[in-house]
Formats: sequence, structure tokens, C-alpha cells
Amino acid sequence: SATIPHARVLGGGSTTNGMLYVRGNRRDFDHWAALGNPSWDYQSVLYYFKKFEDYQGHKTPEAEEYHGRGGPIGVTPEGKTGKLARAFLHGGLQLGYDVRDPNGEEQMGFATTDYTVCGGIRCSTAWAYLRPAASRPNLHILHSATVLKVLTARARREVIVSAGALASPKLLMLSGVGAQYHLDEHHVKVVADVPGVGQNLQDHLGVYGLAWTTKTSSPSMDNTFTFPAVAQYVHHRKGPWTKPVGEYASAWVKTRNDGDPYYPDVQFYLSPAVFSMDMGLFLPYIYNFDKSKYLEYTRPLFNHQGFTVNLFLLRPKSIKVLMALGNTTSLRKQFQAKFHDKPVPGCEGEAFGSHKYWACYVQHMASSFWHPTSSCKMGPSSDPLAVVNPRLRVHRVSGLRVVDASVMPIIVSGNTNAATLMIAEKASDFIKEDWNGHG
Repeated sequence: SATIPHARVLGGGSTTNGMLYVRGNRRDFDHWAALGNPSWDYQSVLYYFKKFEDYQGHKTPEAEEYHGRGGPIGVTPEGKTGKLARAFLHGGLQLGYDVRDPNGEEQMGFATTDYTVCGGIRCSTAWAYLRPAASRPNLHILHSATVLKVLTARARREVIVSAGALASPKLLMLSGVGAQYHLDEHHVKVVADVPGVGQNLQDHLGVYGLAWTTKTSSPSMDNTFTFPAVAQYVHHRKGPWTKPVGEYASAWVKTRNDGDPYYPDVQFYLSPAVFSMDMGLFLPYIYNFDKSKYLEYTRPLFNHQGFTVNLFLLRPKSIKVLMALGNTTSLRKQFQAKFHDKPVPGCEGEAFGSHKYWACYVQHMASSFWHPTSSCKMGPSSDPLAVVNPRLRVHRVSGLRVVDASVMPIIVSGNTNAATLMIAEKASDFIKEDWNGHG
């Protein structure tokens, strides 16, 4: 089991996440359409990605074709690429991958990071959408309240549930919408027998603890915890504090030879600190690790400089590509990077680096990447587990729509915030179309 936090705050996950802006792969959305969801193909949804973006990157032909400017959500590329991130990108080149914009024409390859940051401030949906609209007389924001049940009969038009992939199906079930046998078990009056509610929960599996120690620190970290850096942010909203502290980068790679050669199955995420940076205060609880085993594995890393590459399994098979990346000359020579090769407690009996060892490693060191989706999946009425139709209306219920990450039929190939924003923008057009001209 894994701990998956609820973002119980205005703006939801966009207020608590790492601010990475990753749309997913164009093939994800074409797959959604192929499952019986017309108008959710990549070319159709690209319009909505561009609509909400205020892209702060350089003007290039690719940027102008695939990005939008002037929308409510600031998308700010990493400013200056530091030495560690450059070495990571160069390592990707040595493995035969291009450095590219993963939100552009193709996703496969290595990339610096885009953040949902506007003017040096976290660009949450609360900041970008609710704050400018807060003074409208027809908008009432009630916070710190618990919703117990949805009553569509009292709605003049419709009710929209946007509580996320964990709470939205729960709320539907509390309201009598779900699998009849399950609701009967809990003595909830059945309003509609929709067996897919709460089924099909998907997430990205994170494999943690893959750390390298280095002889030299990252200069960007050294320059962050200084008075000028703090003053620069407080007074001008500029400098290293306008984004997550340190150097980050990502990669999307394919570890198998089957299927579409441009459809990655693994995402890497470079983090500029060794996995033991909090010395066991929080990480074992966050990732649901056994604390004594965690400390045994990470104690040799205490007080060491280094970096971690987290691995997120999209359509997984192997983690050996990551080891090859860590051993590229760009990371070995410049940073004298050495992999933390202490066997994970519980895997000592397997030969280090063997297939059986890595299988054991994953069993001990994998946990949720906190990307829950798909528990109210979108699909046609012919799909027995579909909860909402392609216009996000709940099947067999009138006046009820779900708009959040739970409607994704298949989880996207990357962090889920950007695709959720796209879903919301597209839903707003559905709602305007459905009610245009109605009082």
C-alpha cells in the first residue's frame, strides 16, 4: 500500500505539486479517442493546452506551433541550465537521445524543466482562475467545508464534481451513484447503478533511492541559500526561489523494442540531492518504507553530496537504461559520480545488478508517484466501466458532470497537472455549448 495525499486546499493538486508542466504524449490522447471518446485526440486537445498557456519560452517555430501565449497559466522554462543538469542532458545525448521540448512535436528524449510559474509565483488554478474571478457576484467560494452528498435535483442546470481521483468516486458513491452491490453492502440508497465508479484507479509507480554521490556540489545549490537570493525573490520575484530549489531535468525513454518507437515507457527525473537528504525524518512515511530498512540503506549517504534520479514507470519493463545514464562519461568525469551500490535490505541474496536483484529492488523501493487518475473513466455507454460520457456527463444520471483527473481513461505519460487543466478547459466549452441560450 502507499500513502497518496489529498490536496485539500483551493487549487487542489496545483497548489501542492512540484509545479512541473508536462502534458503527456500525443499518443495518450489518440488512445483516448480510439477507446470511443471523439474529440479527445491529440490534435483536438492541443487547442486547449495552447489556450490556457502563457508560455514564457523563446520564440521558435516549434514553440509557436505547440505553445500558447496570453492564457491564465504561466508556463516558465528553467532559466539557466546548471552544470549538473547539463551533464544529465549530455548523458542522454551519449545514449543516443535528443534534447527537446517534451511538450512540443515529440516527447521522447531529455529535457530541462517547464514550471507552472507566473511572474515568479506558483501558478495554481486558485491563483490563475479563482483569484481574478473572486469578486464576481455569481461566484461563492466556500472553503474548509466537507461535501456529504450531491443533490442534482436542486440544481438549476447541473452539478460539477471536481474532487480528484480519490474523492470524486467516493462522493458519487455517497450520493448513490456506483456499483449497486457495493452500495447495498453499505446501505446507501441506489440512485444509479454505475459499476465503474471507483474502478480503474491508475497511478505512476515511482522507483526511489537510485542515488549517486559526487565529489563536487552543484553551484546552483550553493548560491540558493544566501541573503541576496532571498532578497531578490522577496523584492523582485526573481532568482532561484521562483522555482523548486536546485537543478532538475527529465527524460522520457523507451526500454523495449516493441510497439511504437516514439512512445516512451519510462520517465526519469533528476533531483539535485541524495535520497537521504532528510535523514529519515519524512521520506519513509511519505513513501511508506520500513524506516529501519530505509535508514540501513541510506545511512552511508548522510552528509554526502550527490544527486538522485527517480524513475517513474509509464509502461514498465526495465531500469537498466537508468544505470547506463549514471555511468555516462559526462556524469562520471565532471562530478566523479558513483552509484550508491549498497544492496537494499532484503535483497542481499541476489547478485547486484542482476535481473532478480532489480526485481527485488523494485519490490522494496517502489511507491506511488502521487498521480492518481482514471477512477471515473470517460467512455461510451457500451464500455461497462465507463462513468462519464465523452462530454463528461455521468452515465444514467441527469445534471451531473465530473471534471478532474479521474475521467482520464488511461493515465498520461507524465505528470498529470497539465492534462487535468486541459480537461477543465475543454469541459468549460462543453458546458457553454450545452447551456448556450438557456436561462
